[in-house]
Amino acid sequence: MNKNIIFLSHLVLMFFLSGCGPGEFFGPTITPPPTNTPTSTPTNTPTQTPTFTPTNTITPTKTPIPLTNTSEPPGVITGRIVDPNNQPLRNITVSLLKNTKTVAETITNSSGQYTFENVPPGTYQILYILELGSGISLHIFGDEFVVESGKTTQQDIKSQY
Repeated sequence: MNKNIIFLSHLVLMFFLSGCGPGEFFGPTITPPPTNTPTSTPTNTPTQTPTFTPTNTITPTKTPIPLTNTSEPPGVITGRIVDPNNQPLRNITVSLLKNTKTVAETITNSSGQYTFENVPPGTYQILYILELGSGISLHIFGDEFVVESGKTTQQDIKSQY
């Protein structure tokens, strides 16, 4: 007898004994396991905060300093900022600080000269900013100095950069 016929007859016999008809299966029904379908979770997209970009003023701008309640006449601060070769640094932002707070700002002229007028007597500090390019700037603090009533204080600065 042919092996294929024996095998086939065994299957027919099994169907017959199980009570299943042709095309039906016998035994327990196998249910495939559930599949995990990933659900995307919404993410918080940060909102960009606008950045402040200062615009340089080509000509020096004198910023008035409000006088305090004092009977003493104000002083004046003037100076010149030069590079290591004594060449003037033009269009440099210069800030006048009192107790680490900016009280006035100006820009150097083509000779590197800056001036703050109507400065109440007290202790101050100069901060100047060198723009190095590509959005990089260097903040350089000078030494503290005293402004006397009614006098002009000279604060020349020789930059090391």
